[in-house]
Formats: sequence, structure tokens, C-alpha cells
Amino acid sequence: MESKKEDRITDTLNVILRFFIAFVVYWSASAVFGILTEHAEFAFPSTEKLYASFAAGILEELIFRLLIITVFLWKRRETKQLYLAWIVSTVLFALAHGSNIFYGAGIGVSVMQMISALAMGSAFGLLFLRTRHILPGMILHILHDIIALSEVGATDESGLITHGITLASVVDLLLVIAMGVYLAYFYSRKSETEKMLVIWRKKNTVVK
Repeated sequence: MESKKEDRITDTLNVILRFFIAFVVYWSASAVFGILTEHAEFAFPSTEKLYASFAAGILEELIFRLLIITVFLWKRRETKQLYLAWIVSTVLFALAHGSNIFYGAGIGVSVMQMISALAMGSAFGLLFLRTRHILPGMILHILHDIIALSEVGATDESGLITHGITLASVVDLLLVIAMGVYLAYFYSRKSETEKMLVIWRKKNTVVK
């Protein structure tokens, strides 16, 4: 019994580690390309931007992952329901980011942000489905927003993107899509889906 518990803990830690590595590779590649091609500069975010990062990371994970996915899997915990919860939470997350157009963001930038949010939402959704823990996704989400808001001149104090479409922003979008596709491919395999079902069918599993 103790051995099985240790195996579950090890499995969960391995999943979290894989996601963190994928994000670090994406962040690093995007930052290096931005620095080399457009001489992007980074500085520690202001208090307002830090607040925005923490607020978005916590609230969005609670709403789009914890609430929506848990509601979908409250009664039925089958493979189709897993995919449905994942897809719905991801699409709603992307649409929510499209609302930035009403706050002054350009159409092109808003569309790119929606596509980026689609890839991000997919990754965060899979992380929650695969571990049933909300905290790792929150941490990744907060870190991502802090890094994004640390680029000098890229956003205003509220976190709204102020620049237009650039080569670096296009490459960043392609990188986040690649990361999202990789994680979606890896964790949509039958072996991983079966592990998700085992986790979500356990009544004593606590969401943290």
C-alpha cells in the first residue's frame, strides 16, 4: 500500500517536472530570439504587473481549470468526458483572452493572444487533468505572466499588450503552439488517458 502511494507521488512529480521543463524551454527560446533579433530588454516587473500576474494566474486557474473541469467530471468520469472538459476549458480560456480587444488591443494582436491562450490553456488543462492538483498550474501560470510582463515596453501596467505584430511575437506564438502540440500529443495517448481516469475516479483524491 505504501509502495503504491509512493509510486503515485513519483508519477505526479514526473508529470509536473515534464511540464516545467517544456515551459522553461519555451521561455528560454522565445527570450533568446527576442534579444537576438529585436534587442528585447527585460526588467523586474512593477508592483502593478506583479499583482496582475498573481491575480490572473490564481483566478484563471480556479475558474478555467478547477471549476470548469471539475464540474464536467462531477458525475461522469469517462474518456469522452475528460476530452470534453479539456476542450471546453481550453476554448473558453482562449475566448476570454480575446476580450482584450475591447480594452484597446489591436485585432491582429488579440487574435495572436487568443491562439497563444489556446495553447497555454490546453497545457494547463492537461496538467490539472493528469495530476488533479491545481497548484502546479497556478505556479506555471504566474511565472509565465511575470516573464511576459518583464519585457520592457511590451505591455502597459495592467498587462495589456501595447506593441503590434513583430517577428519576435510571431516566433513566440509558433514556439508556444509547438509546446502545446507536444504536450497535447504526449498526454492524449491512451496510457496517459487511463492514468487520468484512475486519478479522477479515486474518491479520496484531494484537489490541492
